[in-house]
Amino acid sequence: MPPPFRDPYIEPARWAPHGDWTPEGDREAADRMPDFARDFFARLRDEFPSLRDVVVFLRWSVQPDDVYAFFDRSPGFVVQIDPHLEYIIVFGAGGSGEHGDWGDNDRTRDALDHVRSLLGPAT
Repeated sequence: MPPPFRDPYIEPARWAPHGDWTPEGDREAADRMPDFARDFFARLRDEFPSLRDVVVFLRWSVQPDDVYAFFDRSPGFVVQIDPHLEYIIVFGAGGSGEHGDWGDNDRTRDALDHVRSLLGPAT
């Protein structure tokens, strides 16, 4: 069972009430990530080192191949890695979006920009 989160918006039961959510360790989650996702999380940690202390990885029984990172802060946000579609999905109270490799864009940069918009200038 996942821990209670500071920001109720990111509670898994709020937006995905079916299925089971199981905590998994950072290493276990990283081992399941494709290279683009490991690059995203490395760049996120480099830019926002304080986020290392607030991330909780959960595995969802409905989409067991996806990696979910819940950032337990206020405001909180979630990053979902879809290894099949090769998307980085970012969502929080300030909005959500799917970031893929659609040609001339950089999905990692786009997802990081999205996180920055959720965190605001004070972070």
